[in-house]
This record gives sequence, structure tokens and C-alpha cells, in this order.
Amino acid sequence: MKVASWNIRGFPKPLKQKSVQSLGSTHKIDVFGILESKIDEKALHNLLRSRFPGIYVIHNFDIINKGQIFVLWNPSKVGVNVLCVTEQAIHFTGCFVTWSSPKVCSKWDTALVNNYRFSSSMEGFAEFLIPGCISDHATCIKPLQQLNIKKFSNLSSRAHVAKVNLDNLQLDMLTYGVMADNYGDVKRNTEMLLEAERLFIAQKKKIGNNKKNAIVAIQKGDGLTMIDPEEIAQSFLDYYTGILGCKVDRLHIDHDIIAKGPCIRVLTTPITIEEIEMALRGIDNDKSPRADGFGASFFKSAWNIIKSDVCVAVIEFFSSGRLRGLLGDIVDEAQAAFVKGRSIADNIHLAQELMRKYARKRGSPRCILQVDIHKAYETVDWDLLHEVLNSLNFPRFIQWIMECVTTTSYSITINGHYHGKFDGKRGLRQGDPLSPLLFSLCLEVLSRSLKRMSASPDFGFHPKCGNLRIIHLAYADDLLLLSHGDKKSIMMVMHCLSKFGDMADLRINALKSKIFMASMDDSVRQEVIEATGFEVDNFEPLTFSVLVDSVASKAWNHALLAKTLWKIHARKDCLWIKWVNHIYISFGDIWNWQWRKDTSPLLKQIIDIREEMIREYGSIGAASSQLDSWFGTIGGISCAYEFFAGSKGNWPWKPPILKSCGQFEYSKTEIHGYGSYGVPRLDHAQPGYV
Repeated sequence: MKVASWNIRGFPKPLKQKSVQSLGSTHKIDVFGILESKIDEKALHNLLRSRFPGIYVIHNFDIINKGQIFVLWNPSKVGVNVLCVTEQAIHFTGCFVTWSSPKVCSKWDTALVNNYRFSSSMEGFAEFLIPGCISDHATCIKPLQQLNIKKFSNLSSRAHVAKVNLDNLQLDMLTYGVMADNYGDVKRNTEMLLEAERLFIAQKKKIGNNKKNAIVAIQKGDGLTMIDPEEIAQSFLDYYTGILGCKVDRLHIDHDIIAKGPCIRVLTTPITIEEIEMALRGIDNDKSPRADGFGASFFKSAWNIIKSDVCVAVIEFFSSGRLRGLLGDIVDEAQAAFVKGRSIADNIHLAQELMRKYARKRGSPRCILQVDIHKAYETVDWDLLHEVLNSLNFPRFIQWIMECVTTTSYSITINGHYHGKFDGKRGLRQGDPLSPLLFSLCLEVLSRSLKRMSASPDFGFHPKCGNLRIIHLAYADDLLLLSHGDKKSIMMVMHCLSKFGDMADLRINALKSKIFMASMDDSVRQEVIEATGFEVDNFEPLTFSVLVDSVASKAWNHALLAKTLWKIHARKDCLWIKWVNHIYISFGDIWNWQWRKDTSPLLKQIIDIREEMIREYGSIGAASSQLDSWFGTIGGISCAYEFFAGSKGNWPWKPPILKSCGQFEYSKTEIHGYGSYGVPRLDHAQPGYV
């Protein structure tokens, strides 16, 4: 640690501010005292925000007008408390004369230190540096490394070693009845180091409380506590380098599995000038410019001049073709997130339906695995992604996609400071709009592997899933795997999942994964638990009344139910609607269907909405036409809400959650459950279409 002081003779001048900043950076000053600052409190705090972010200050502005003294310090390195000062002397080196005027020079500046340093037999010194043209006083720097080296260097490591030595001595003493000669010294030294470590960590935590989100200490897996900032930074670097910056061996995918599913057939269509102009008009003028400094506003204003050159460049860029097919044509319908036209709520509804009878003791054996993939996005293998894109017959812009993915580098920011830099070797960047789409394509390897596995006569489907051959539901990187409740079927699913992990370099997080079982023999249950390593979830049911209370308005829930009614009426092409039509409405349509005793509470609520609309509009034809007018166009949810609320424009939620594009952005209440039955817990939700 280094402490410095400088009689600056007026801090408001930018040249002096820059000199203090440069001096602190060059000499790694941790505590910096400024004398004769001649600056007011407001100006000082504005200056700290602009030139010294993250630096703390203490001053005497409440005592002296235009405070003469203030002290700056780095809160990640030291804590500063105001103490009384005793008379002490300290040796100094460097400039003997510390002040000068055009005609006189003298030794005016002195550094003080308390009794503890002398009692610790440590020789202190201060170095006075030449001031240049900035001030007529020299800068004083007081290094304190000797104290740290002698008493507090590598404190955590020394405390750990001392404890191990003490444990060994005590073990020998209790085993052989012989006490070592140095036992007392070792015990006292261990107590001293452990107490010093405790106090130091407590001080660091106290400093961290003063600085929001500061990391002052970490505990490693071996129990060793680290408090040195550089060691902490290196630990984080090593950890994330192990995740993002390393490459491991993996199995190659079976291209036959991919080839048996839908692939891209029509690759290219010519790009038109009208499409280029439309794309340009869709870019906001205030968007950040590229590296050349030209933003969308420039291109729009100069379009008459540069139009032909830009269009030629864009058409040449896309000369190898562009993707015509939709992602929905390729990605398995079990994946509900990040595919246009699909809704994560549909998979949630289906999962609720399948888990309705899990609380019953009688029924067909069944099992659901809720799988959490450890660091799913961060550990996707780039070679797997390249193989998947090739197998799906993507056009030549594969190389552009891979260029975006593989040219990543990372630095770690700890307490506002950057540490290290390493190149990425795998993974998809969180927050990149392309990443969810690419991950969905990678997950196709698992989806198609499961489908091929399900063709085996040894595999048993989950009840009510066989006819539609439903084996899994995917919510982005969260998976539900479904099977009959026999051990062989469950192990076939686990084997398929494990093989996918070997191909994609993805691993199951058993601590966060769960297993739901119903109507299974105790012996089979125990074997499955031991084989999977998953926690058995004894879920508590969520009731309809509780969920309604959690939403701001019943009218909003009714509007969402009306949207679901319209999907069933229109027989939308999604897994949930197919399942409803197959299980509940085998013949006829939703308008004439009557619920039975075993109908789920969700379907009963949808029928109540149906009846309310028929009463309001007078006939089935009029009610169905109204649904088509609501949800066949953008903005239908708002129209449905106004109908069920009974008044125009009375929105209970602030801020509004309806987007102009007709999307509903999920909040914490986005998992809408209807009825007193269990639903799988999702740790997080993603925006999606309702």
C-alpha cells in the first residue's frame, strides 16, 4: 500500500487535476492527501465522478470555507478512519527541500506516523518528489509495504498452513501421547493468524458495504479464503477461462439423425432494392454508428447520392443467397421459445395437463425429468454448431455466422476494474439476439435423437403422449423429458441425453434437475433416483385462485383465455393445440364440445369464456367471428381486454406491458395455471408470443 500527500495550492485547475490523476496511477497510490485544495464541496464531488470514479473522499469542508484538506482513497484496497494524531518523526529520502518560491527554498513539509510502526521495529521513510510547474510544494509518498510484508502478507495462505500444522501436531499428540516442544508456539501463532484473517475479512466486508456490489473476499472450493485483490481476480479469470476459454474433446454428431428431419431445401432468392430501402428506413436515426462513424441518419440524408453504390455492395454481399425458410420449419415443435409464431405458454399449459394426476396413487406409471443444463449457452461447442448448420443444409453464410460466434474475447470486470484478457474457445454470448436461435438449432440434435430412440419397441411413452409421440418439451435451455414409468424407458432417455452432452460438450446439473414420478413401484423409484442422481420433487399444487390474485386483473386473464380459445378454434399448428384436439376434442369443434368430469380446470375455464361470448354476441358464428377479428390481427389482446373489463382504456398495469407489435412480455406472473394441480417450476421466463 502507498500513501501520498501533496500541497497542491489550488485543485480546480484542470492541469493540476490531471497531474494528481497521473501521479496516482503511475505510483499506484492507495491513499492520497491533498492540501490547500481551494475547491468547494460541490465542485469536488462533480470532479470525483468525472475523473476519479469509484474513489472515496473525506474532507474538512464543514469546518473551513473552501476546504483546505481532503483525502482520496481506493475502497477496494483500504479503509480510512479519522484518528487522533500523535507527535512522531519519520525518516525521508529524495528531495531535502520541499518548498520553494522565486527567491527562497526551505524544508516545510513533514510526514507523521504513529507509535505502532516504531514499536514494530520497522523503519519508515517518505520520499519527496519534484513538483514541476504544478505547485511550489513537493509531493510526499510514504510506502507501507514493509508492514504488510512482515505482518500481513499472504495472510490467508499462512493461516491455512498454520492450521494444518497445528492439526498434525494435535493428531500426533492424541495418537502417541507425546507433545511437541513447539506445540505452544504453533498454537499461539495459529490463533494469531486466524484472528488476523478474521479481522481483515471483516474490515474488507465493511469497506464492501460502503461500495455497492464490491467483492472483497472469496472462498474457494478447498475452503481457502482469498482476500488479495490480484488473487481474487486471477481466481475469476481461471474460472471463466475454464468455461469459455478452453476446448475439450467431443463426439461427432450422427448426420443421419439430422438428415431424417426437416432441412432447408430452397436456399436462395434474389434480394431487391426495395428490401434494402425498407431495411434502411427501419433503422432509427439515433442508433450508434459503425466504426467508420457513419450512422443511419447519414445514409438516409444522402440516399439519392449513394443509393446505387450501397445497393450494389449489399446485393454482392448476399450474392451467395439468403435463408428463405423459417426457423419453425426446422426446429422441433417441442421447442416453444425463440421461434416466431410459438408461445412458451403453450408448452406450460401442456406440462400442466400432463402433471394433473401425479398427486394420485393410482394410474399408469409415469415419469417426467426436469433437466437443467449446466452453463448451457456458455459451453456449446463451436464445432457442433458448424456441423449442425452444415447438416441442415444452411447456405454459404455459415461462415459469416461462425465468424460472429468464434471471434470473441473476454475480460473480467471486478469492482469496476478490468482484469486479464483471453480468447473464447466455445459458447454463445448471452444477450446476442442470434444466440437463442443458434442454441435451438443445436438442441435439434437432442430432439431428433429422442425421436429416433422413441421408435424402439422397448421405449414406453408417457400416458397421453403416445399418439402424438411427445417425448420432450423445451423452454429455451430448460427441458422436460417424458416417458413411461418403467426403468428401461427412463434409462433410454438418460442415455440419449448423456450422448447429446458428449456431442455438444453440455453437462447436466444434477443439483438443479428434478424428477417427478407417479404410480411407480418403490423399488423402481429407488433405482431411477440412484441412476439419475436427480432430486425427487414433491411439488405443492398451485391453485387457480392464487394465480388469479397474482395478476392485476381478472379481465386480463380472461383475455388470455380467449386467445387460447381462438387458437383451439383456428386449430393453430402447435403441439399444445394438437394435444387438446386429440385428447379432448377428437370430433367436432370447440364450440359444440362439452366438458366431462375428468376435464382439466383450464379447459373448463375456456368453456366458460366461450359461453360468455356466445351470450354477449348472440350466436356461435358471431362469437367466432369476433375472436377472428380480435386475434387475427395485431393488437387483439387489448381489444379482448376491453371487452372483458367492460370499459374502454381502463388499464390497471403501469407501465403497460402490451407492445405495439402485439407481443406480451412475461412478468413474474407469466406462468398462468388454471386449476388446483401441480405445474413444473421454471426458474426464469423468456419473452414470447401469447
